[in-house]
Amino acid sequence: MSTDSRNEIGGGVFGAAVQARSIETLTINSAAPAARPPVQRQLPRPGAHFLDRRDIAARLTDQLGRTPDRIHVLHSPAGMGKTALATNLLTALPLPPGGQLYADLRGAAIDGPARELDVLARLLRSLGWDGPWHDLSEAAAWWRSATAERPITLLLDDAATAEQVLAVLPAAGSTVLVTTRTKLPGLVTVGAEHHELGPLPSAEAMELLMLLAGAQRVSDPAAARATVEACQHRPLLIALAAARLQTNPGARPLEHAVGDPVPHPDETPDVITLHLNESYRTLSEEGAAAYRAAGTVPFTLVTGPMLAAVLGTDAATARRSLAELERTGLAAATGNALALVPAGHGRRAAADLAELTDSPERLTDQRRRALEWWLAALTRAERHLAPHHRELARTYLHPVAVGPDLGSREQAWTWLAGEEDQIRLALAAAAAAGWDDLLWQVVHALWPLWHRLRPYELWLWACELAVGAARRIGDGLVLREMLNQHGVALRGLHRPADALPLFEEALDLALRDADLRGESQHRHEIGATLIEIDRVSPGDLPTAERAAAALPHLDEARRLREQIGYGRGVAVTDILLGQVHAALGDHGEALAHLDEARDALLAVHDLHDAARALAWHGRIQLLTGEAAEAARTLHHAQSEFAAAGSRAWQALTLEWRADAASAAGHQDKVVELLRAALAAYSGNPRDARRLQTRLEQAGADERSGPP
Repeated sequence: MSTDSRNEIGGGVFGAAVQARSIETLTINSAAPAARPPVQRQLPRPGAHFLDRRDIAARLTDQLGRTPDRIHVLHSPAGMGKTALATNLLTALPLPPGGQLYADLRGAAIDGPARELDVLARLLRSLGWDGPWHDLSEAAAWWRSATAERPITLLLDDAATAEQVLAVLPAAGSTVLVTTRTKLPGLVTVGAEHHELGPLPSAEAMELLMLLAGAQRVSDPAAARATVEACQHRPLLIALAAARLQTNPGARPLEHAVGDPVPHPDETPDVITLHLNESYRTLSEEGAAAYRAAGTVPFTLVTGPMLAAVLGTDAATARRSLAELERTGLAAATGNALALVPAGHGRRAAADLAELTDSPERLTDQRRRALEWWLAALTRAERHLAPHHRELARTYLHPVAVGPDLGSREQAWTWLAGEEDQIRLALAAAAAAGWDDLLWQVVHALWPLWHRLRPYELWLWACELAVGAARRIGDGLVLREMLNQHGVALRGLHRPADALPLFEEALDLALRDADLRGESQHRHEIGATLIEIDRVSPGDLPTAERAAAALPHLDEARRLREQIGYGRGVAVTDILLGQVHAALGDHGEALAHLDEARDALLAVHDLHDAARALAWHGRIQLLTGEAAEAARTLHHAQSEFAAAGSRAWQALTLEWRADAASAAGHQDKVVELLRAALAAYSGNPRDARRLQTRLEQAGADERSGPP
């Protein structure tokens, strides 16, 4: 077994240890797990100008101070400034232990409100709990547990229903403020208090218009009063009017403009749509096309490169068009992208204008171009982040345009992780259009995101769409890859028995197609799945029965991978063979497979999987009674996982180190190591529950021992 850069330490290593030629400054963190996320400050940035609201702000501030764990609901029609008021109120409160969290419930979104499980998964991830989350009641229970330990301030923005809010409420003790466009009587049962937010008083509305537009542009008091009246004293509409005055100094008084006929499918359009359409009138031809396209594409965020691809224009023109939308108040910056405002109304108004202005063929073409641009960017990220993932052809009907800057793995991951919210919209649009090719290709390209973020409910839904698309297309290779990915998702949800038939179907197809690489992959997955059935914890060896069933598949997978020259694949299969031979009692053969795997993986710089081989080597040493050797091996493996940033494997290795300490009679170290493992397992509820039980038992054993 390779021990590159490894110094030997005599005896077993059960606590902190240091090896170096010389040390200048030293800090020892005993068995330190991966750090928790920083205290969150997710509230939106307060606006530059916040006027009036003195009475309701004073009342809410007093109530939040006296009863911080009571739920407060701000309700009003759109555009009254609910989010701005809530943000200002919550930002002024002391920062609680769990931080300030924000969730957009998307009550007015054109594609429907946010799913409760998706919201909970993101909130839990903010506190360091990665999941997997595939059951709403379980996620809600863990959310309450996490916030009972670390109270938070939470803004639930744009709620659709009381049921949506109830599903994501934290434990008592946290401060919760909800914004919504309607009253939510169903929240009264949990003690919520409703507060209606009305329009700005006349003086403050006039002041806001002058602050935003500039006093020189509203020098006529009569025209200014007419403008704020036409805006119904709503801050959002005043902001839109101010943007029009800034960009079009000669604009006519608003009370006349809003009465003009504007194309709209609704015979009684609401006032917000009227104001959005009035701002749309001021756009250049390029800006107007950009606005309609932003309402057409199946994405809530639009970037310059995407818009250039959708409109078939150059990057400079796309940037100018987006800048124009931002200047006129029709879009707001979100990171490196723009979102139409206000939420829901903006996309709906733009989509309505597009349907009235552009042909159905043009709209379909624009949606296809947007999805192809996104697929090309996903594929580039996939190549950076998962170079060993099998490459499959992409179907582009249009030239692939310039995408986001993905020059490094770090840039690729930062961009990809930010696209999670777009997945459901994009796949739903592809499914509605009948674009089976894009369905499976997007799911395939998202492999690094599935693998790292593990949004299992979304992943399973996506896999079901992709498998259906692959069956309709009739491409055996594509179907095998989608079946394989579906099986991996099910196995990740601890459902190996459900995953097994998918891998077996994929294997039958590979045998039919005489695809040696595919056959080796599917046999490997069948072996990996068989050894997971009946496994209680990740540190357990498979049962002898499951190991015997897996062995022929893994042996054949290894032989085929050697035959096709896939060295890394051989090594990954060897890690499984090490576990299988250990379960069958052949520890020498098990260690030989693991040593070969580690050497091969180090040779191709796969440091994470090399550390996995080393960790299993230590685990099997422990099973053979070599506690001191196991402790040294596991300590080294843990340091490698720490360097690789693998929190789950750090946790498992810490747990195995606790087993080694117990076997060597170092009971004083067992509780310390288990506590460190529990902290590292903090993102995984299933393993955290198991570790908590072990820790309680170890503490009892420690107390019942000799004084």
